[in-house]
Amino acid sequence: VAILTEADLRTLKSWKYVLDAGQHPNVPNPNRRKVVIASHLPISLVSAVGSPCLPPNNFLAVDVETAGGTTRVIGVVVRWNQKTEYVEALSAELEATFTEHMILAGDFNLKIPNGPLSRRLVEVLDAAGLEVATAGNHTALESERPLIDHIAVSRGLQVTDLVVWPRHDPGYADGKKEATEHAGCSLVVGR
Repeated sequence: VAILTEADLRTLKSWKYVLDAGQHPNVPNPNRRKVVIASHLPISLVSAVGSPCLPPNNFLAVDVETAGGTTRVIGVVVRWNQKTEYVEALSAELEATFTEHMILAGDFNLKIPNGPLSRRLVEVLDAAGLEVATAGNHTALESERPLIDHIAVSRGLQVTDLVVWPRHDPGYADGKKEATEHAGCSLVVGR
């Protein structure tokens, strides 16, 4: 399962199941999406709305049918200029979509740990039974900024094989420029 932000649907043709939260706001390209969840396992839509008091297309919840049962997967984008509002609204969104087995990932635009808003986000996630598996420093980022995109999982799930990809790629501008402003991350989740 892949939770993508700022994605182009044309790059996801090899995925069997793809759902999105709607066209990227203020971007004329009809293929651009703010949040996408792609899977090789069957998925069904739970919610593509999120909080009605925030901009649309920043929240997507699906159920993924795994060999171990159904897992709720949520993708989010916390817009940099609305971080406080989104973190506070996230509590109600998580309460409305709560299940015992959840994975939440996306662009939080927040380093964890870091400052009062970062601590508040961790409190909101903790109240929903989620732990941030990607918090802290990662050797793959070396001298780069810490992650601002994170994955949180239900306490009852087992997390292994965390991988973080740096923003610099030797194949892009000889590694001198960032290929992206967001470092990527993945992990394996089991019951």
